[in-house]
Amino acid sequence: MKIALACALVVLGASSGASIGFEADGVRVGDLLVTDTALQLKDAGAGHVLVSSSVLEPLTGGLTISLAPERALVLEPGIRVARTKEGFSLTAHNRRRLEVAGQVLMTPVIVEVVEKGLRIAGGRVVEGGSVAVRRVQQDDVDAELKKMQEAAKKMQKSLQEKPESTQEERDRLRRKKLPFPPIFGHPFLRGEGATEHALLPLFEASPIGF
Repeated sequence: MKIALACALVVLGASSGASIGFEADGVRVGDLLVTDTALQLKDAGAGHVLVSSSVLEPLTGGLTISLAPERALVLEPGIRVARTKEGFSLTAHNRRRLEVAGQVLMTPVIVEVVEKGLRIAGGRVVEGGSVAVRRVQQDDVDAELKKMQEAAKKMQKSLQEKPESTQEERDRLRRKKLPFPPIFGHPFLRGEGATEHALLPLFEASPIGF
């Protein structure tokens, strides 16, 4: 419900202002066709945009960007679309993920214009005239980063404890092989070990204990 509402607000915000889109010779912003490769700041009516002959990025408001006749992207501020050999590349500042048509994807996200609509990241084709693109909230990214850090700490702790566990296992196996229980060390080295259980094998070997 929240996603649908956010997309609706973006569409409403993008409905007014100059016509913006990619053309064969550059990017059109209203009556102006930008053919320079350097980024420029332009007023698109509904908001300002950074634009060059192959790149477009809304700065202050959501905009509908035409990719081809009856094919468009609805972009939030801070999302950049660039024309590439593969199609159109979507990226965002300080974001590794974008939500494209309700699907969260790692950037860059490649969008291709196909006969039935727009192909997203080489996968499904979204039919229809436009696709909404929004930024994934930073707290979601921070949560994922925290999970990764916790997993790394657990792995490091496991690696540090592994040698100790291995040594403990070796000691257990060594004690298991002894013919008498190792009480306070070797029974011949400390008087505390000279118990009934420790001396029993000696009396079984010889009546005098030797």
